[in-house]
Amino acid sequence: MANYIEFDPDKLFTGEIDPTVVVPIKYQEFPRNAAGTVVLDKNQDLEPYRNLFSLFVSKPSATTFNQVINTDFLEFTATIPIDTTLQDQLNTLLIENAQMSSSLNTDQQKIDALNAQIATLQSQIVSLGSSSSQITNSISDTLVANVPLFSHSNNSILSPNRKAKATIQTDGNFVVTVANYDKDGNLIDPTQVPEVTYHNPTKLSYPTSTNYYFKLYADNYNTEFIIATADAANQVLWTGTVPSISPAKAKLTIDDNGILYVYDGTRLNWTSHGAVGSSLGT
Repeated sequence: MANYIEFDPDKLFTGEIDPTVVVPIKYQEFPRNAAGTVVLDKNQDLEPYRNLFSLFVSKPSATTFNQVINTDFLEFTATIPIDTTLQDQLNTLLIENAQMSSSLNTDQQKIDALNAQIATLQSQIVSLGSSSSQITNSISDTLVANVPLFSHSNNSILSPNRKAKATIQTDGNFVVTVANYDKDGNLIDPTQVPEVTYHNPTKLSYPTSTNYYFKLYADNYNTEFIIATADAANQVLWTGTVPSISPAKAKLTIDDNGILYVYDGTRLNWTSHGAVGSSLGT
């Protein structure tokens, strides 16, 4: 049997088909035009016109170009090189996506914390009763003269809207802080760091085991702030003079900005102006 290879129009080959060396084996020949040139119409079914080429046809010349019998048929096996630029862009997008996902997680945690605070405030509003808008605190915003605050109990006054608090601390210092508090003077958000707006000008450093007291002292001769120990020795640690006022009407109040006021009834005698370590008597 003669040695033939099948012509496959879907394969690449080097050279052009020479109709004179095409030997029809099984199917009819390709259609030709008036000049005798083979016409291949890609819009029609070429299956009936498939031909086999004989490898034993003699070459008319020693030139291999345009000769069918010396044509090498090539499969499409070449690999397409990867564009490294596109790969770099893909890697960059993947990194940005990971960063955005991390940022979204952080933002979600902040949102969750804010929602928790909102829920707490909403529950407090409900507890006040729908028929009343008055905020009721368990801690007063006023300290009357000669009624002390003690560092280990009853140690604070709270502004009307729970935005600032004045406290005699367990270290003996009298400090005003601004933050969001509940009706008992506790931080709504335990992670919040209160802003200090006032402390007694002379900071004290004493054992926290000792009980201290702070009071607005007033008699017929003078008016003072006093910080002292609450033990039997009653050691005075710090005093600050304010303008003389009537002892029966003297009082200390705090507003939502963390500013202290000393009144003689309705007459203002002194204010801290919200300044840290504000000088007394001004």
